[in-house]
Amino acid sequence: MFRRRKCPSCDHRLAEQDDYCEACGQEFCPECLAPIAGGATRCATCGVEFELACPACGADVAADSSTCGACGYVFDEAAAPAESGGIVGQAASQALGATVLALAQAPERGPSLADEADAVCPSCESPWLHAEGFCRACGQAFCGRCYEPVDDEDEMCPSCGVRLYVDCPSCGFELAAGTDICPDCGALSPAFCAHCGQPLEPGDVGCLSCETRTVIKRRRSARTAYRLPGETRVIQIVSCPDCGEQFDALEAVCSQCGFRLCPVCQIHLEADEVYCPRCGRRPEAIAAEVLAAHTCPRCAAPLPATPDACPACGQLLCPSCLAPVDEDDAACPRCGAEFELACPACGVSVSADATVCVACGHDFEASDLPADQPEPG
Repeated sequence: MFRRRKCPSCDHRLAEQDDYCEACGQEFCPECLAPIAGGATRCATCGVEFELACPACGADVAADSSTCGACGYVFDEAAAPAESGGIVGQAASQALGATVLALAQAPERGPSLADEADAVCPSCESPWLHAEGFCRACGQAFCGRCYEPVDDEDEMCPSCGVRLYVDCPSCGFELAAGTDICPDCGALSPAFCAHCGQPLEPGDVGCLSCETRTVIKRRRSARTAYRLPGETRVIQIVSCPDCGEQFDALEAVCSQCGFRLCPVCQIHLEADEVYCPRCGRRPEAIAAEVLAAHTCPRCAAPLPATPDACPACGQLLCPSCLAPVDEDDAACPRCGAEFELACPACGVSVSADATVCVACGHDFEASDLPADQPEPG
């Protein structure tokens, strides 16, 4: 029996020493297995330093290098990132050089495991994370449902009775219960019908809604290469597992070879699959949701990352859900978030129903200047 842990980014089950999640691309420190950002030069948890890869040729380079010793690529002369939303090619690869160099020069001390821990291990009293499913200090495993300790020989949790391990239906490899992608053969056990999107129960041989046969097969995954800051969102660049082309995951299709993926799970989708069999979402709908969430509901102009008003038409927006709001709204009509207003004379926060500023005495009703509309209270 072997121990498993979960990826903190997507809850995918990982083997004990995995330093990379094949489902979502999350990377882990090879020393302490703490999650690390793509392109990080140092683990914020244990302090170990990493070597980086040249974005042009892939050769290993030191974190403080300004030039690749293999191909001569100059990191600090990289071009600017490509525009948001489009296919990212050589310009994005060059932009990575600047990103790598900035990461190497920036301080990277982050919160420790003790700061983020969900619980304390009863075996060694060290902090551990529910998402990982085991204690890094002593290796104690925990039930993924009730988080109580379990032994290596346990087939079922002695506390809640949930089954802890199952066999992969494709290759027979022993998996922790709840694992949807087998780490041995890469086969996905679908949670949703790929043709109608209806949920599937474990062991279903077909969809009860559309009668499409359930197929358990190996799914290749696109790996996250790096992330670039865009005007309205962070652009996640993935590497195609078939041809190596790098492109925006939101595009969902490799422009070079046609490899199709789910923008969320990054697993391969067949041409006739309408829904992702892992998360149950339509790739086109995911892209539409992300783009619509950052456009003005009144004029459809692009919005900045944290808008309180549209820069194009001036429409006030709820900071929580981006719904249009009026100047005198005390709460968002869509999500109900209550607003605090700012006095236009002195800037002090006042309640939405106030008529006079308690700090400076400014009379809102007598003034032509309405109180500013800032944050939800």
